[in-house]
Amino acid sequence: MNEIYRHLIQEINELVTEGTDWLIEGVNEFTSKKISIKIDLTKRIIREMKGISGTRFTQLLWKAGLLPAKNEKELAEKMNEQLREKNRAQVFGLALDTNLLLACFIPHFFARQFEHLERKPVIIIPRAICHELHYKEGYNYRKDNYQYENLLDFFKGQTSQWKEEISQLLFKTSNLSYFEKKWQRLPSMNGRMGLKGSHELRKLLQGDQSVILSKPDHMYYSQKIQLPEQEVSLVDGIFDSLIRYEIDFFKKNTNVELFFITADKHQKISGELEGITSLYVIQPTKWSSLKKRQENAFRNEQLVNLLFELMVLSPYVKITVNNKEQRYYSYIWSGKKPAENIDGLVKRLSQSKGIDKIKI
Repeated sequence: MNEIYRHLIQEINELVTEGTDWLIEGVNEFTSKKISIKIDLTKRIIREMKGISGTRFTQLLWKAGLLPAKNEKELAEKMNEQLREKNRAQVFGLALDTNLLLACFIPHFFARQFEHLERKPVIIIPRAICHELHYKEGYNYRKDNYQYENLLDFFKGQTSQWKEEISQLLFKTSNLSYFEKKWQRLPSMNGRMGLKGSHELRKLLQGDQSVILSKPDHMYYSQKIQLPEQEVSLVDGIFDSLIRYEIDFFKKNTNVELFFITADKHQKISGELEGITSLYVIQPTKWSSLKKRQENAFRNEQLVNLLFELMVLSPYVKITVNNKEQRYYSYIWSGKKPAENIDGLVKRLSQSKGIDKIKI
């Protein structure tokens, strides 16, 4: 178990002790629909899922480590095959794309395939990923107005008690006048994705795996990103090209045998056209296997990952255990400090414990 999950693992342990029939709820910002997931931890199955498309839910389960990529074994074997033909003295480097950092790919991939890799890689993180994550962090509901309007539609159909609880969780008050006024300042899903990505990067840098944060830096984009008041709009393609540029620069200026790994098919093709050895991760497309019992599914650390992914998808997550114990969680709240983002703090509201913060 990664030490960084210790506090939230303890939280999950408490909930599992309370019971094994879980109802997890949130809101889908794209559709203004309620998210509802029923899990039976005794049988280790998902009983029901509503409010999320099958594709998005499958992707969420993949990021949480509950589903493997379709071609994990093939990726490991392809790395082995190509490295057998190379100089054994060369360092083996695996350069990540942003989508795989956000998907926690390295920890999950190594957990399943590490023993099958004949040579262990150094992980290369292009500096442009840091800029992309920092750019995403600047997104709030004022900037993502479409998602904000969808949230307002959802809120109108909720009870006053629910609104008071969510307001208490996010704004430290049950005064509903704060509800709409302050909500626009909170990070939207794009913003939460950026915060989560920065947290995942920090975990990699502080973990046991060898990681290199590459240069060169891109001062032009760095300065643009630092000025949110100018409402600078940078498309994903800019960051994609900068990531490939950095990987190519790293390859040409080091003695590292480098693989670029991505879950974006277009990024893989572009990398190959630019002379970079590229690998494409094929994401799972169905989650139906989790409707049947699997002994290794829904371990406590996977439940932590699932909770974290849901807090990116939804501004809050509510867990009800055995129709009794209810707890609200959020990755964002009014007045959250940068240091609390760096530590990955999660806020909890429950009848038994009140309001508290949990470090993950």
